[in-house]
Amino acid sequence: MPSINIDMYFDESPDPMLICQTNTLQITEANEAALSLFGYSEDDIQALSLSDLCPPEMTLELRNMQEAERDSFEELGEWKRVTESGDVIYLDAKA
Repeated sequence: MPSINIDMYFDESPDPMLICQTNTLQITEANEAALSLFGYSEDDIQALSLSDLCPPEMTLELRNMQEAERDSFEELGEWKRVTESGDVIYLDAKA
């Protein structure tokens, strides 16, 4: 059975992906699809937290998601996010 290179899967995925610290929601990694979608450079997006990409009305929902304990990935449904230019986009989120 061939091994899966997780880094390559993340980097080359056409789906926007972010990796965040669970306790602070600080963005530590973003793939090219996410950089393109949100309009940030790699350095700029890593200076942000997930809450920086959320419109104000999503703050409580984001905090509740952060506090939830999970044993595996789960679908979180549709979430609003804000791009660098201020456009609001809708994404299917997983955590």
